[in-house]
Amino acid sequence: MAGFKEVDRNNPKFIEYFVAFFSGRLEIAYESLRNSLLGNSPFNEEIVLTMAATATQATATPQAVISPMTRREFLYYIWFASMALVGLQTGAALLWFAYPRFKAGTFGGIFEIDISELPPVDAGPKPFSGGRFWLVNIGDGIRNDPRQPAEWRPAPGVRALYMICVHLGCLYSWIPTNNRFECPCHGSKYLASGTAIAGPANRNLDVFAVQAVDADGRVIDEVNRQTPLVNGEARTLNIQGAVKLRVDTGQRINGASNPNPREANA
Repeated sequence: MAGFKEVDRNNPKFIEYFVAFFSGRLEIAYESLRNSLLGNSPFNEEIVLTMAATATQATATPQAVISPMTRREFLYYIWFASMALVGLQTGAALLWFAYPRFKAGTFGGIFEIDISELPPVDAGPKPFSGGRFWLVNIGDGIRNDPRQPAEWRPAPGVRALYMICVHLGCLYSWIPTNNRFECPCHGSKYLASGTAIAGPANRNLDVFAVQAVDADGRVIDEVNRQTPLVNGEARTLNIQGAVKLRVDTGQRINGASNPNPREANA
């Protein structure tokens, strides 16, 4: 081809072209290609311009066409954002009211009881109506009651019995003459230990979690839902060295299953 000269691939200008081309500096690439090719003839100029234009077109990044937001789309976005905000506010309000918040000394909260308020060992249970529990101070008398089934014979210590009958939720009472709890609604009966001895109740009485605290405020014994059960029910609380008790009425522990309640000597 007229006016076209052989390209020296070792020519620094030719090498400079490729470096500039692949790094995106097209103007420098054009000059390098022009100087390294066939000279300054019009024909060569046309070739170089064509090649440079092709390279520019090939390396140019296509620009995405973004259409403007329509009024309808804008209103949709506003509507969805408003609904999401209302949903979040409603959910937060429901959680706020549903989450239990109990003050100490009210049912559902923690009751601190001085050790002097406990009933004497083996005496009748003492009611704490505000917390809906009975405190029972179990000694050898209650432990060895001949009516007490051996399966649930308690160790000496304290229990906080929930005042509600496990059958249908009635309030049972302590009957001193019979030395037992009796439910006036359907006749269920329980020993001072909380063991059911007559139906229709089908489990022993529920208890609340309790702590024994010493004079320095340290917990020396605790019975809660994480405490291992003894034959399906919570063990008694050891109060040796304690000056006060903490009864957590927000943490109830179900009594042991007792589908056929009866006295041990029946």
